[in-house]
Amino acid sequence: MAAKESCTSVAWSGLVQGENESFWASQFQKAFVVGQIPPSCPPPDISAATSTSTTTTSTVSTQRQDEDDMLFFIIQKIGKGGKPEEEVSVKRKNSKTLPELEFPGLSWEKSFLLTMITQLLHYSLTVYVCYNETEETRKPFQTLSAVQRQVFASPTKVRMDAKVNTTSPAWPFLYFSVEEFGDVWQGISLSQFGEFIAVDLSVSGTVFGIPIKDLSIFRGGIGFSTMQKVFTRPIRSPPVNTNSWFGSIISKLAPPPQTPVNDKFVEIRGPGGKGLVQMALVKPYDGEPKMNCALTFICIHYQSIARDVFDWLDTATE
Repeated sequence: MAAKESCTSVAWSGLVQGENESFWASQFQKAFVVGQIPPSCPPPDISAATSTSTTTTSTVSTQRQDEDDMLFFIIQKIGKGGKPEEEVSVKRKNSKTLPELEFPGLSWEKSFLLTMITQLLHYSLTVYVCYNETEETRKPFQTLSAVQRQVFASPTKVRMDAKVNTTSPAWPFLYFSVEEFGDVWQGISLSQFGEFIAVDLSVSGTVFGIPIKDLSIFRGGIGFSTMQKVFTRPIRSPPVNTNSWFGSIISKLAPPPQTPVNDKFVEIRGPGGKGLVQMALVKPYDGEPKMNCALTFICIHYQSIARDVFDWLDTATE
């Protein structure tokens, strides 16, 4: 099947209207088992199209040891109380026990999408410190500094706000977690009104032979004045800030045991309700208004990522 035909049929007819399982099983075999999974594209360059200047930029990268070797399968089961549940099963590409087409409860569509998201695509997370007089992210702003980090999509949640990191299943949500976040985001801090944090999660890679480059799947921002309130009063049900890329702070988590009381973990809903971001805020003891800001994870539903990717493919093949 030609690239354009494959992309078009897989995109909205498959994701929204639903192709049959034999179609998705065939696509899975072609992309991940029979063929070779294309290598990840190199990390995209940091850019701030709406900014006026950049004074400091740094890049932190990691390398996944088992890249391109893992296959993910979604198994649908009946859980406690008769409620349907979905379980993520992981196998090596060269495993002799890969499931057959008629494997009970296996969703080939969701298995394809999860493996595509985790194995075919490369993700770059950039956190900017920006400034304008009103902290309104919709207006032109100056970029003061930026740090870029390579991250990976995982159907597992890692607790970053606990003394000991623990994991739990997250599917159908995918987590882009940053271990050692305190070290990674050194230099990311806010100290005065007008400064704000801007976040961009972008994806590159090749799907159905079509290159994807610097596709932003999440953008958000939050200002100094909003963050300062975390340390001055309890957060209950704040209204959505229409001037912020982030919708609102939805919870303020208790600090882990034996951590300074000036450390706060906040969870922030993404723009338009898309995604969830957790940030660790640290306020110095010297009374200065400066706040160190470290992003611990971004959480996005798998369908949101798939839609963005297939939208790109549809546009690229028009």
